[in-house]
Amino acid sequence: NIPRKEIQRKYKSNDVLMWTDDLINLFFLQIQGSGVGVFPNSKQVMLAYGGNNNLEYSSIGKLMIKKKWLKKKEVSLFTIKDWLRKNPKKLNNVLNYNKRFIFFKVNKKAVEATARGALGTNLEPNVSIAVDTNFYPLGIPFLLSIKKDQTVFPVLGEDTGNAIKGPNRGDLFLGSNKKAEKIAGELKKKIYLFALIPYIKNYE
Repeated sequence: NIPRKEIQRKYKSNDVLMWTDDLINLFFLQIQGSGVGVFPNSKQVMLAYGGNNNLEYSSIGKLMIKKKWLKKKEVSLFTIKDWLRKNPKKLNNVLNYNKRFIFFKVNKKAVEATARGALGTNLEPNVSIAVDTNFYPLGIPFLLSIKKDQTVFPVLGEDTGNAIKGPNRGDLFLGSNKKAEKIAGELKKKIYLFALIPYIKNYE
């Protein structure tokens, strides 16, 4: 139960899996729970979820709204990153507001650097979603309905996430490239999730 700030101080030079040149991207990688590490020689490695420090997740986006650093309608992955880069003196304090810390491990079984979810399966773009396992078990299918334009399409619950709280909260996986990151960073729509659970007659 050691908070983020203490972990980074205590383990600054010990038990390091890899070094990063970008604390902001590392922070959001921890929110995602897994991702792809890229070395200077362009070699890629799959980083899988390896555990956490058992502390609750706190949203720095909500903090920025509360402090009036950003307006609610402005908040997205990119506006948060942009604000952090423009305010380096506040960077550590803002990141440490989220005391939850995620550890990683190298997924040596991965044939290629492909994102894997909490279910242990490869995540598929526009199919895999992260759900709140307090409401749904992993592995069940859903119909995802976007409230604004009434679009409906099938998805599969294959992952979890620190920020995924509630029965109508889902994080759709769009891919691991820059284009997918741009779309995901701006994607914020009201949805309904309809779990497709098989009905077994006379089940005892």
